[in-house]
Amino acid sequence: MAQTIFDRTEFDSRLERTKERMREEDLDALVVSDPANMNYLAGYEGWSFYVHQAVVVTTNHDEPV
Repeated sequence: MAQTIFDRTEFDSRLERTKERMREEDLDALVVSDPANMNYLAGYEGWSFYVHQAVVVTTNHDEPV
């Protein structure tokens, strides 16, 4: 079982605040590649120095990719 860093309510809140800011800035997509920011936004903890990783948030999808 995967360890969760925060609960679903906190995840939804962080994602919605991000999408609100994206709409304010007229952004359709946001690519987050800093490990600390990926962790904050999605709870993803995949530190890697040899494989490029990112979380993509779009205003028209419910979940980040």
